[in-house]
Amino acid sequence: MEEFGMKKALINISGRSNSGPVIGIELAKSLYQNGYDVYAVVAKDALNFEDWLGEKSLKDIYVLKTYTDMKNLVPFTIKFHLVEKRKIRDRFRKIQFDYVFKPIFHIWAEDIAAQVSAKKVVTLCHDPIMHSGESWIKHFLYKRHIKNSDEVVVLTRSFIPTVCQNYGFKKSNVHYMPHGLMKLYKEKQDKSIPLLYDAEHINFVFFGRIQKYKGVGILIEAYERIRKEYNNVTLTIAGKGKLEDIELKSDSEKGIRIVNKYIPDEKVGCYFDGPNVVTVLPYLDATQSGVIPIAIEYGTPIIASDTGGLKEQMLDGKFGIFAKVGDVCDLAEKMKLFIEKREMFLKQQSMMKVAMKHFEWKEVVANLLKEI
Repeated sequence: MEEFGMKKALINISGRSNSGPVIGIELAKSLYQNGYDVYAVVAKDALNFEDWLGEKSLKDIYVLKTYTDMKNLVPFTIKFHLVEKRKIRDRFRKIQFDYVFKPIFHIWAEDIAAQVSAKKVVTLCHDPIMHSGESWIKHFLYKRHIKNSDEVVVLTRSFIPTVCQNYGFKKSNVHYMPHGLMKLYKEKQDKSIPLLYDAEHINFVFFGRIQKYKGVGILIEAYERIRKEYNNVTLTIAGKGKLEDIELKSDSEKGIRIVNKYIPDEKVGCYFDGPNVVTVLPYLDATQSGVIPIAIEYGTPIIASDTGGLKEQMLDGKFGIFAKVGDVCDLAEKMKLFIEKREMFLKQQSMMKVAMKHFEWKEVVANLLKEI
């Protein structure tokens, strides 16, 4: 077994979607920049799989075949336990890792970490409090995912006590790391796609998976209120999902565009790029949001619900506009600020530019490594 040389880290990306594979590759780059030999286990169906294959910071990558839906969950899980675990053990048998990082939840993550020799398992806890509407099975599996760790990382400092209480960790084993910038989307943006917005309108955008706790219905109602007063506004809702009580459909007369499908990496930036774009996070509950770093990268001002760790993620409100949770009237008033006071754009963009230095991946990972 290798005992000497550079420190070594394994990135465990067994999940295919959401922000996990993107965060994972940023973490890999940052660990390399901080002097680590970096290895990875990555799902073959990860949405940015080609980026992983071409990532020069990696010493080695094990490609994991994972299930793609509930239909093939059982056969792939059986194969994982009978075949894939042994292959992972054999692949990394000679390596003593300093850390195994689990950047995102997946039901196989603990088993993958158990196949290698590591001094510590470090888990990013995106949601110290599970979102409303999640099943009890998800609660159980997520708790297992967090508890099978030596160190836990939260993306908002205020949730350190919550992790200690809910998962039984000592405060010394729970660490804060701000969510780094999501530069990948700007780098990969398909520039051949025309801008979605024009300078004559104030263009509000919701981006991400459409789920009940994210308050999309509140946003639509608030938008329809301001639309009665102003014609120079648009609303774009981009992301896959559905709501039981709301029919999501585009309405060109009202300036509403619904893109209800998965958005590939090269098209993500298209929804933030352009004149007079305002990102809206009308969440009913939230610990943090991966949309905030994308908005920061593109310089689009943010209106967010004053819930969970969103304000802290925006440096305790040093940038961003905050609305009361679930309050249609208050959200509408905050949206009207950008219609009636165009100087709000330059003011917010200036504050966001100053804030960007706090979210550089190399620095936030370097600070984390000092703690763990």
